[in-house]
Amino acid sequence: MSSFFKRLFKQKSPKRNPEPQPRDIEQLDPKDPRDRDKLFKIVTDPQTSDREVIAALTKTGTLEFIVPWYVESPPRVQNIISDWIARQPGSARRLSQARGKLADPRLKRICDQLAGDTDENTGGASLQDQGPEQLERLALRSKSAHERREAAERIEDESTLQRVAKASKGRDKSVYQIARHKLQALREQDARAEAINAQTEKLIDECALHARTESTQFYSQRFESLTERWKALSETATPHQQERFHAAQAQCQVRLNELLAEAEKAAQATARSHERQETLALLDRTLDDLQNLAPDQIPGISSLDAMQKTQENRWLEATRDSPVDRSEQRKYEHLMQALRQYVQAVQNFEARRGQLEEATANGDANSLVNLVAEVAWPVGYTEPQVLNAARVLTLKRTVPAEAAITGSTETKEIDGLLDKLEDATQKKELKPSRRLLKEVQQRVDRVPGAGRRQFQGRLTLLARQVQELQDWQGFATRPKQESLCEQMEHLTDQHLDPELKASKIQELQKEWRELGGSSDQVLWQRFKKAADLAFEPCQQYFEIRNELKAANLHKREQLCDELSMFVSQVDWSACDWRGVEKIHRKAREEWREAKPIDFRRNRDIQRRFDVLLKEIDGRLNEERDRNERVKADIVERARALSELEPLNDAISQAKGLQKEWEAVGLTDQKRDRLLWQSFRAACDKVFARRDDQRAEQQAQTSEQLEAAQALLDAIETTLVSPELSNGAGAIRQRLQDYRKLELPPTHRDALDRRFEQLQDRFQQAAREAESAEIKRMWLQQLRQVPSDAPAQPDTEALREICVRAEILAGLESPEEDQQARMTLQVERLAAGLGQGDRIPDTRTEVDRLIGSWQKNAGATPPAHLQERIEHAFTSLVF
Repeated sequence: MSSFFKRLFKQKSPKRNPEPQPRDIEQLDPKDPRDRDKLFKIVTDPQTSDREVIAALTKTGTLEFIVPWYVESPPRVQNIISDWIARQPGSARRLSQARGKLADPRLKRICDQLAGDTDENTGGASLQDQGPEQLERLALRSKSAHERREAAERIEDESTLQRVAKASKGRDKSVYQIARHKLQALREQDARAEAINAQTEKLIDECALHARTESTQFYSQRFESLTERWKALSETATPHQQERFHAAQAQCQVRLNELLAEAEKAAQATARSHERQETLALLDRTLDDLQNLAPDQIPGISSLDAMQKTQENRWLEATRDSPVDRSEQRKYEHLMQALRQYVQAVQNFEARRGQLEEATANGDANSLVNLVAEVAWPVGYTEPQVLNAARVLTLKRTVPAEAAITGSTETKEIDGLLDKLEDATQKKELKPSRRLLKEVQQRVDRVPGAGRRQFQGRLTLLARQVQELQDWQGFATRPKQESLCEQMEHLTDQHLDPELKASKIQELQKEWRELGGSSDQVLWQRFKKAADLAFEPCQQYFEIRNELKAANLHKREQLCDELSMFVSQVDWSACDWRGVEKIHRKAREEWREAKPIDFRRNRDIQRRFDVLLKEIDGRLNEERDRNERVKADIVERARALSELEPLNDAISQAKGLQKEWEAVGLTDQKRDRLLWQSFRAACDKVFARRDDQRAEQQAQTSEQLEAAQALLDAIETTLVSPELSNGAGAIRQRLQDYRKLELPPTHRDALDRRFEQLQDRFQQAAREAESAEIKRMWLQQLRQVPSDAPAQPDTEALREICVRAEILAGLESPEEDQQARMTLQVERLAAGLGQGDRIPDTRTEVDRLIGSWQKNAGATPPAHLQERIEHAFTSLVF
């Protein structure tokens, strides 16, 4: 039958009877030995509650039973018994009566001790006036358990509690627990005080550090938090700690005031900066709007003049007592200059409007050329209709017929270039405009003098527009270019990582190119010189870096060669796969470490390395797959062990599978983890069966031990009971029951020693009881008067019988009978009465003496002789 079915159909062991509850205790009769034995178990059991102990004591009531229980009880129950006796009316008198009924000297001493507890109680009220030394003495030496506990409760000094705990350990459990708990409470109180003190010191240090910190972010909020936290700790802080905190707090307040002043100043500076930015933005938007106005929406002089003066005043207020960045100032000057030019052009136009209208109506191209030049309308801004019409008329004026070359191919090409140039200037494209202007000038210069004049006016006008466009862009880009020069010069003096520095140099050069370069050669030379100086420290670094790249490239080539040789020479059918995996991993690490590298020259080597690693990876993956199949098979075999019987074989095989698992080679970590979890779960099921079996065996062992302990306790209880004769049969049955128990070797020796001791005690008690019964029967026979007894006693015969009995008991005879005793002893020696087994001879001799006594005693034998023979019989030992 399998272990599973054994567990399923095994007989349940009988449950132990639960401890009686108080309502069950009330039903017990202390006069009944069996019920009294139950009450004894309740009182002496360490697991019994205080309420049940008191209920059992109250039900018993008789102190001659309770005092022996006191000896067998644990310290906690002893304290309960002591307190219960002290509270009983007339306890001292009842203890005295119990003392007289108890024969054991030890029990008599216990009665005296318990009587002292009832008489020497100092009273709970008087403990309030006791000092630590008196409380310590009472807690350790008072005979009253209640007073000892109360005295211990009133001790507050830690050193006193430590002495009380040390002295009471193992002697008085309740006092020891009270002292230990109070010590623990004191330690916790000290720990809380230390924690609060540590928090206070930490807070003071944080406040002092806050006063010195360079970080000003959230300074005020942090200061307020520190102040709030101090409120909760200030009451427990020492005067020295309060002084330190207030000093640090004052420093923080000074620092905070400074920061607030700086913040206000910064806010004012920010506001001024904001005003400047708003001014620049407004000027920029205004100029933008002016460029995109319709020809009939040109603003009037008054509004333009007011706007100009307002922004000038605004800029003056925003720059007063505040540093202004040069680029910002230049931008303002550039924008304001453009606005002033526009305002001046509007003023010029309004002053010449009538002349322009008249010359346009008359078709006076020559006058219009001069008037348009005098107006000097800025490039890129929408022209008034009158001015635009005049400009168009000047561009289309004719030349003398004899000098015209109208219709020729050259004229058409030049006109086309002029149209492109005009379109480029309108779009504000400086580079194309400069290129087209140069090309037109070259083409016009090749035209004969008579034909050149028809292009001269338009070319001059467009050249002026290109110049204005160049000036405009110069105004816009120069501050940026100067800023780039300054950044490059600053970069020259910085000690940065060469790669970072080179990257910054390239970024600045890119920004320069995006600005379209500069026509100012001085500015360009300044930027180029700064760039060359800044790059000089990087030059050596990049030379060394190039050498390192070459060395790393060589390392990678050697690594590929070594891998190629390994792949071609290794025997894949009998190789060390863990070594192969290590080589694979090490190769990847060395490949990564071989940096920096020239990526262009590394491409072919990288492809070669990848091919070699791919081949090794393939071999490793094949080996991992094989090993995973082996481990999967191990898992399946382990799962089959969960129901294998006998269990020892299953456990042995599971251990063997574990060794097989360890011997399997490399696998993929992720998949191996899943297999391992399955394998471990299967093995755990097998070992769980073993654990269940052990638990079952342990339970059986515990039951046997508990049964043995219960039998021995019952035997010992019966031995100390006054009704030993009534319980002798029960003791013999329990001795037989004990011999039938199967006890574990680890506990058998101690239990057997106790069993042998109890058995010896029982045998001794049985012998003593038997001897007492025999003596009682002898005395009863001596006192019986037979029907044929003589009327008068034979005194001499009775004296001889007493002497014989005294010789048999080894007692001294009276002086007057010494001679007769000596004669009888000689006769006994002569008759060989000292041979053989003593006990049968003694009993036979006693029977003869009793028979002789009955024949000679008569109805009323002398009292002194009756007392002598009875004393001799009771003194016999056999």
